[in-house]
Amino acid sequence: MEKEKKLPKEDEVVLCTVKEIKKPQVFLIIDKYNVEGVMQFSEVAPGRIRNIKEYVTPNKKVVCKVLRVLGYGHIDLSLRRVTEKERRMVMEEYRREKDSENLLKAILKEKFEKIKQKILEKYESLYDFLKEFKKNKEIAKEFGIEEQLIKEIEEEIEKRFKEKEIRKKFLIEIKSIAPDGIEKIKKVLKDIALEAKINYISAPKYEIIVEEKDVKLLNKKIKKINSIIEKEKNSFDLLNIKEID
Repeated sequence: MEKEKKLPKEDEVVLCTVKEIKKPQVFLIIDKYNVEGVMQFSEVAPGRIRNIKEYVTPNKKVVCKVLRVLGYGHIDLSLRRVTEKERRMVMEEYRREKDSENLLKAILKEKFEKIKQKILEKYESLYDFLKEFKKNKEIAKEFGIEEQLIKEIEEEIEKRFKEKEIRKKFLIEIKSIAPDGIEKIKKVLKDIALEAKINYISAPKYEIIVEEKDVKLLNKKIKKINSIIEKEKNSFDLLNIKEID
């Protein structure tokens, strides 16, 4: 029985390949899920579009936001609703994956496709595999990679991969006039400090800096901070967060 394909989630930002343009729609393949999505011309860019090919052409890679998922037959996408930061992060992830693929392909040669398939059954990406490989090179043996090739992969990783820190900044405003308000504020900031750096600006404002070398871990930290704020929101006179440049 054929394995059921996964589908993207609404609001997920995904890398797509333009398949074809049939006015008033653009048909794309969502790379990660290998399923088709549809984008109306009105979701390509704001305002009137004079020449659609200024934005999308067949085989071009574009970063889109998932608007609706109605099943395999219909997934609505948008290009204009993607922020520049979201676009940069997805493209950086794409470049890292291409670098990982090129590295392994150059070393594994004709064995690459077969080993790649095995790796992707266990890891979400080749990049995730190489990250784990850096911690424990022995994991490569379970995919049939020989000792000499393991050494070559290790050497190439040292040459090619120098991970950059990804950073996002947020402004948090927090205020309480309750008798124990100061202690409550300290507790919330202490919980957030487990995930990020905190800089005092001026009451009631604090700058929050979230840093990670991996985009997934970065988003995990941001999600944790948002959940802390959502949980405590009703206990304060003012508690909100917004992203800043």
